[in-house]
Amino acid sequence: MSRGRNRKTGERYPSGEIKLGRDDVRSLAIWNRIKHDGERFAQDPKLRTRWGELFFHNVITETQAEAADRWADMLARYDGLNGYRRSTAPMPLERTDKGRGDEPDPKEVKAFLKRFEAAHEALVDCGKLVEMVVTNLCRGEVINEVHYRPLQSGLTALVKFYGLDRIRKVG
Repeated sequence: MSRGRNRKTGERYPSGEIKLGRDDVRSLAIWNRIKHDGERFAQDPKLRTRWGELFFHNVITETQAEAADRWADMLARYDGLNGYRRSTAPMPLERTDKGRGDEPDPKEVKAFLKRFEAAHEALVDCGKLVEMVVTNLCRGEVINEVHYRPLQSGLTALVKFYGLDRIRKVG
């Protein structure tokens, strides 16, 4: 007498897995999930970022993804001011009025740098590893699962810095 439940009937692959037919409910469910997720990615371009991918897989919250988006924007501006060409984001601090070309306004640059340093300080207060993980993620690098916890704590600090926790509670 055999132990356990009976073997499922049906045609099998050489590996032993059952082949799914067109009429199988599971294949329809899988197709619908792929279709729904694909539409969601097409509708929201932020899901195509590294932090959007983590939000999609429920590793970080929506407010943490918004904080990562804002920090990535600040990093791109900072890199643009320092002459780095790595970033693909446009530099919004450029002045193009009165024929002065791409010369940044010194007042806006000073205000931006002050805000950038404050945001950076909020990350550094959580620890150097946290700051490094969040910055690497926002620069488009892949984050290992080992770094999810420092990433979450750093993004939570940025949520508080940007005031996103107050906005979400009111709305």
